[in-house]
Amino acid sequence: MPPDEPGYEKMRAAWIAHNRIYNIDRVLDAARLFRLTGDTRYFDWAVSQLDFYADAYRGFPLQTWNGQVQLMTQSLDEATRGLVLIEAVRLLKPHVPAARADHWREGLFMPLAANLMASSREVHNIAVWHAAAVTLIGLEFEQPELIDFGKN
Repeated sequence: MPPDEPGYEKMRAAWIAHNRIYNIDRVLDAARLFRLTGDTRYFDWAVSQLDFYADAYRGFPLQTWNGQVQLMTQSLDEATRGLVLIEAVRLLKPHVPAARADHWREGLFMPLAANLMASSREVHNIAVWHAAAVTLIGLEFEQPELIDFGKN
């Protein structure tokens, strides 16, 4: 990890973003492997990562240089990683207690969707990614206001 010293801010931010992208992609891999094999090692790890992000999301610093985000450093990355995470939820949610899925919804996905909606002020290609992520979050967690945002 780059040092937490003046002059290394961009390198540190890039390192964090790279590691989060890698980790989130592995969450989806683990969810798929669990569904394919039934091996609970994959399930346990994937749900632990969703728990972590639900617990930590609101504590991540708010980034505002390119949209309003907390998981990544810009809204396009937040939207695309949100799509990966919601796909993992789709695969895992039938196998977890409702309270755990509710925690993911309230701790991670609802604030993530709110940040994406706040970031989507103009019509351009990135706004399509915002809308797609918000819509799929709405569909997965039965949130009509999110579905409407994405459709409109």
